Amino acid sequence: MKFAIHYIIQLLNSLEFYQWLVPLLAIYYSVKIFRQYAKKQRLIRSTVIWLSFWIIISFLAVVPHDTSVSLANILGFKDNINAVIFIALAVLFLFNMFFTATIEKLEKQMTEVVRKLAIENQTLRADLSEYEKELIQRKVENTPTDKSKTQD
Repeated sequence: MKFAIHYIIQLLNSLEFYQWLVPLLAIYYSVKIFRQYAKKQRLIRSTVIWLSFWIIISFLAVVPHDTSVSLANILGFKDNINAVIFIALAVLFLFNMFFTATIEKLEKQMTEVVRKLAIENQTLRADLSEYEKELIQRKVENTPTDKSKTQD
């Protein structure tokens, strides 16, 4: 226990500016994301993804060297920098695939909505055209054909 407390104190004394700043930003954005979820402005899936992102980023900021060396050893890289670059690229590709899939889904939904609206619009125009024809027909039927009867 004494060793853990000593290690934590030593860690806090050796932190760089970014190692304090990143976790503070992560806390701010995590609270913001959680509030959006509470207000039903965010889905559970994106909430979990973004909270996980900020937790991982905070952890990497606080203990960058140990984490990168561990990742390099686990993945079999000689250098920890290569492991970090590899994982960063993998995460970027995953985000890209996630966003692309979401955009394609939204485009399909928009196409369906536009098609339904176009069909409804065409149906309404046809109904309106029929109604206008009926009105014209009624006017023609109600109009007297003999002018002498209307002048009396």
